[in-house]
Amino acid sequence: MKQLRHPPLKPDAIGYAKFCSRSHDAVIRVYDKAGKVIQTGIKFNEKSFRFTTQMRDFTTIDVTVFATKMIPLLRAGFNWNSPISLIGIRAALEPSPAENRMDVYDDIILRVIDGSITQWVTSTDPSKALVMTPIKGQKYAAQLCKGIYLFQKHMMHGKYPCLGQAEDVGIERVNRDGTVNHTENGQFGLCIHSGGAGMNTGRFSAGCQIIDNPDGYFRDPTWSNFWLPIRNGMKEHDLPTIPYMLVDVGDLG
Repeated sequence: MKQLRHPPLKPDAIGYAKFCSRSHDAVIRVYDKAGKVIQTGIKFNEKSFRFTTQMRDFTTIDVTVFATKMIPLLRAGFNWNSPISLIGIRAALEPSPAENRMDVYDDIILRVIDGSITQWVTSTDPSKALVMTPIKGQKYAAQLCKGIYLFQKHMMHGKYPCLGQAEDVGIERVNRDGTVNHTENGQFGLCIHSGGAGMNTGRFSAGCQIIDNPDGYFRDPTWSNFWLPIRNGMKEHDLPTIPYMLVDVGDLG
């Protein structure tokens, strides 16, 4: 039975009007003096604008308590005791999981390093363009299932440092209308890596978790600000892998 995970995907003509015309989505960020994003606004059209992160400051989450709550549901018996971890919150910048979209950066990744939490605008979904036309050799797009997975240091395309699968993961194969066709488990080359500039996720994700990067694809300083503390921390703590937990915003309660 097909399960609806997203609002129905729009016909190409409507998609063009929304994302290729002058009324396309835009993102506005407010930074503090240290360069940290303190507010992120998504403008969905000329009459609709909201500072999304005013809804909730996700960095206030007690990660240990939350992990203790979710581990029995996502990966029973898993040891979350790592000095470095990541938590993806799907639909974090939407009112509910049902409003999750595949075409914009409307999710959040919390980066936890030695107890310090920073918040990064993200897309945890495959890009809409690659849902409508999956990558060569695939009939359906891949979307990472909620769960807890281990990731390791990786070189994307042999030149871009990021995080890649360190073990099998669960994915949902998604139909072109946003419904789930079936699930699979295995190695799919999914990474946590840089996305591009602008609110539209373009063709940057075939199932990967992509960090919104206003500087451009793997461009600095945004990517270095996200990646280098992870890389250096893994080296300092001698960690071959770090855990990544993916949940829905509704799991936060």
